[in-house]
Amino acid sequence: PSESTPASLQVARAQTVTTLQLSPAQLTIGQPVTATVGVTPTAPGAGTPTGSITVSDGTATCSISLPASSCPLTASASGTLSLTAQYAGDASFAPSTGQASAGVGVNASAVDISATPTAPVAGDAIQLTASVQLQTSTQTLRAKAMTNANANTFAKALPTPGGSIRFSDNGKPIGTAALN
Repeated sequence: PSESTPASLQVARAQTVTTLQLSPAQLTIGQPVTATVGVTPTAPGAGTPTGSITVSDGTATCSISLPASSCPLTASASGTLSLTAQYAGDASFAPSTGQASAGVGVNASAVDISATPTAPVAGDAIQLTASVQLQTSTQTLRAKAMTNANANTFAKALPTPGGSIRFSDNGKPIGTAALN
């Protein structure tokens, strides 16, 4: 009888595809976005990948342990939020990466101005108060700026509206309050 020489065979990990979807696809600063991730093996691989996925914009991150499929992040700047989902792989499945992006707009705002006293007479000192109201889909945030002849005061709210408020009387500047 004849015998064959034993051969060794090494089984490679199955390749995977990582998909990433963001909801909503358009948001505003401070609004959370849900990152939904899927990891599937490519043929001839089969089975269910396990392990972890990290979703990141380069600064903020969230982690998912499979079989979970989503995690929240918050948009911190206007423009485009570009996220990458990195599947780390496991003993049977190779790592892979998916990417997605969402548009981030500037929050809507409204400014309300009031004066104290409400019926001044010539020579009265007047305190002007401007209320800047940022609006997101989940919350309304307020910041107040006050000015009088000698003082500027600002009460903070998070996230803080940026810039400054300039008070004027018929186009003539009478005071400024920084929003910082």
